[in-house]
Amino acid sequence: MGRLVAGRYSIGWLGWLWLWLWLWLWLWLGAGDGEWGRAIGDAFNVTPVPAFMHLWWTQYAIARDPELEAHLRDLEARAVKCEDPRESAVLLAEYSRLRRQAAAVEPGR
Repeated sequence: MGRLVAGRYSIGWLGWLWLWLWLWLWLWLGAGDGEWGRAIGDAFNVTPVPAFMHLWWTQYAIARDPELEAHLRDLEARAVKCEDPRESAVLLAEYSRLRRQAAAVEPGR
């Protein structure tokens, strides 16, 4: 839900996301004048948005679990300092597996 911030009403990040999605849908359906819709659509290219949201959600899920975040940092540091390439690859594979697992967590859990 929204919150009152410094005397102004803020709809929060979820509200902005919905607003942005509605704007994108409106533009995608050919909002009003076709030329105007194409010009705005070209200016605000939304192609990278799904990848950004996936990356953002992964980082958010990791940040919510301090133990997981510390473990990931430890794995990364150990992989950097490791002399054996095979052991380093194993550490990075574990790091990658844990990041994918964190990305798969549903919102609110």
